[in-house]
Amino acid sequence: MINIIAILEVKNREEFNKFETQAIQIIRSHGGKLVAAFEPDTSFSSDSDGIEVHYIQFSDLDKYNSYRADPALAVLSQLRSRAIRSTQLYVSDKVKAISNRRR
Repeated sequence: MINIIAILEVKNREEFNKFETQAIQIIRSHGGKLVAAFEPDTSFSSDSDGIEVHYIQFSDLDKYNSYRADPALAVLSQLRSRAIRSTQLYVSDKVKAISNRRR
């Protein structure tokens, strides 16, 4: 499983919504899914105004790479540039085993 956290600094919300809708369709076409998306609550998170966080999964690296190489995603590059100021991307195929047991 490939787990992705994307921290997006949105500069134009209307353009971002258009981009996001189309990008999610491309993610799905490669077997991926947007597990969760949220805007941090500014009362709990400093410097989070305009930030959106996405948690995305792909079943394997080949599917993730095929998504990244999809020409349909490249077509969205100008829309993406108008919508998003910056992106921090964290990608991993490793998940830590964490016990929730109390001792």
